[in-house]
Amino acid sequence: MSNRNRSTPMATVRRVDRLCSEFLDGRLNRRDFLRGAAALGIGASALGSALGALTFPVSARAGEDMAEELLKKLKLPYGWTHDAPAPASRKKVPAGKYKKPGPWTIGFSNNYSSNSWRTNMLWCLKYDAVRNKDKIKKFLYTDSNQQISKQISDIQSLHAQDIDALLLEPSVGKALNPVVTQLQSAGVPVIPFDGVLEGAPYAVWTGMNLRYTGVSAASFLVNKLGNQGNILVCRGQAGNFIDTLWWEAAEKLVKASKMKIVGQVYTNWDFATAKQNVSKFLASHPGQIDGVWNENGAAAMGIIEAFEEAGRPIPPTMGDQNNGFLKKWQALAKKNGYVAHGYIYPTWLSSYALEDAFKILSGESVYRDDYKPLKVITNDTLSQYVRPDLPDSYFSADYLPKEWTKKMYSEKITFNDL
Repeated sequence: MSNRNRSTPMATVRRVDRLCSEFLDGRLNRRDFLRGAAALGIGASALGSALGALTFPVSARAGEDMAEELLKKLKLPYGWTHDAPAPASRKKVPAGKYKKPGPWTIGFSNNYSSNSWRTNMLWCLKYDAVRNKDKIKKFLYTDSNQQISKQISDIQSLHAQDIDALLLEPSVGKALNPVVTQLQSAGVPVIPFDGVLEGAPYAVWTGMNLRYTGVSAASFLVNKLGNQGNILVCRGQAGNFIDTLWWEAAEKLVKASKMKIVGQVYTNWDFATAKQNVSKFLASHPGQIDGVWNENGAAAMGIIEAFEEAGRPIPPTMGDQNNGFLKKWQALAKKNGYVAHGYIYPTWLSSYALEDAFKILSGESVYRDDYKPLKVITNDTLSQYVRPDLPDSYFSADYLPKEWTKKMYSEKITFNDL
């Protein structure tokens, strides 16, 4: 018998132990756990023995099942617990509806660009615009600096310049609906991304399913805390439709659980605001906080610092691929085994929108609501995304080549050279 054959049983035992540990610690869901066991040729009986041999608290051992079982009982709409609505319910843009010969004049109306996610977003868009220069006759860019009236006039100005398609990072609310309707009626496809148009007849939207993103984060807390404990809810912005979507399904799961919401603050998706408001909450609430439901990485950094400066244990929380958050998470994990939940909120949604524009102008049929799949970051995969060599403001998760990342931190973005 070869050395390889003699070592295989012990290697398998180690793999099974690791698989069980990840499941019991809430880092692996039930479906992937069972698939992993099947791939190793482990039957139900042996799997049960392996689980029983590991000394984890009952709450942690049942963690993943708790979230799944709660969601089953809640019977939330399919689109609240998956990347996208059910396939049969999704509409497509008819083939040929917007077809016209290229190259095309593309307009982009941005509602603002004053944070690091937006900076990364713009560079991802420029990277793909440069890669597709043969398809672009002219690229026209405007930034309304969060002034709705200016964004409306920007869109009207772009329309007057005979654009073939409009990429749109929209302001919140319904104020843009009339001008978007005007373009659509004139046969100019409007492709919003990231933000959501409420009731406007756009051509294609591309973005993330925020209800699913929010309920995924809530599931993490249910599993990690064993469906018990006190949680603080840190929402984005009061009255903002995006925030409403994020919390809507998550709230139903949290309230169906045995976890107790002991407070709610708003972060404005911002480090400083999150730190300030969480610090105020902690000063007046000395009781134990076991977990924090949160929406993004910048706020997560503020939340963590607030707990640190208050001398309180740092509870599990979550955030996007904000490099500052990932660095902090990694440092805490190395120091004391801290566990958090992360997800990718692509800065390259702008690139997806440009791709959708090219497709429909070429006559292709695409989903009208082009949802992108949720990609989760765990303690085991954290090292794949954190970039210790780059600033905290880096968001692009290696979508950009190194030379383009260097440009992002050394040059001012412009689309005039396309």
